[in-house]
Amino acid sequence: MLLDLRQADVSQAISDKVKDSARAGFSAMLSDGTTFEALHAQYANHLDLALFSLPLNHCTPIAFGHSTKLGFGERLYTIGNPSGLTFTVTSGVYSGERGTGRDRLLQTDAPTNPGNSGGPLITETGQVVGVNTMVLRGTQGIGFAIPIEAVYEEFSELGTLP
Repeated sequence: MLLDLRQADVSQAISDKVKDSARAGFSAMLSDGTTFEALHAQYANHLDLALFSLPLNHCTPIAFGHSTKLGFGERLYTIGNPSGLTFTVTSGVYSGERGTGRDRLLQTDAPTNPGNSGGPLITETGQVVGVNTMVLRGTQGIGFAIPIEAVYEEFSELGTLP
């Protein structure tokens, strides 16, 4: 029997698998080695994004910025675990935005590799302006981040963007 899977069916199957994994729990390790087990995440309805919380007594929150105030060529930093290299920081510049509305993404040449997804995109002043999400295949140095404003829209429990 042959299955006729449309793109929407495949996307839904992937989304369901990610949601199931987020509900089942996962762990997070801080740079000092502190590990949190069995964390649960909330999954965004409209973006490839999940949200989880850690106790404030273990983590100092990073200030949030506004992606709409970024200037072309402004220096940005990514933090993540590309290819398993934990706590890696890379830098690049802001190249503008692509798309509009819910499809708006921030473009940067800061190296974004598998393992950086979900990590913050940070300004030189230490403000989070986005969440690293993907790269343009077949190229080098073209990465994209979800604007922090979209994160706040997706997760109302965060309140309003300061």
